[in-house]
Amino acid sequence: MELMGSFYSGIEASLVKTNFFTSFKMRPLFDTLSRIEAGVAKKEWRRGCDAPNAQSLRAARDVLERLMLVGYVPTGITPSAEGGIGIYFERGKKYADIEVLNSGQALGVTSDRVAEKIIPFTISTSQQGYDRAIQRVVEFFLPNA
Repeated sequence: MELMGSFYSGIEASLVKTNFFTSFKMRPLFDTLSRIEAGVAKKEWRRGCDAPNAQSLRAARDVLERLMLVGYVPTGITPSAEGGIGIYFERGKKYADIEVLNSGQALGVTSDRVAEKIIPFTISTSQQGYDRAIQRVVEFFLPNA
């Protein structure tokens, strides 16, 4: 499996068609992230976990932007219980997430709820690392995966 070359070349033709649709579907996710950022900036954090810091907020925005480039829309975005931001995906009985943590680490998980198979993975906190994580998530949700 070639990591990114075939992954991106396979979607280039569809990007023009899906760009408006993807932008429309991604807007609420960016809005949610902006609300989280505003709450942190106003020091209005009252949840049972550490507030996301500037590093995790910036990384979450980077991941959302990369997802928008490939036209893959997450189900949602939420503060992480570990401190940071989680971007999650649910399709049928499958679940995956990408979490960018206040510590500077990034983690992911894929889970097949039918087989109760959970596979955690680490993510390099670079554009290439985020791209590989996105590719892993997208491939996990393919029909024959």
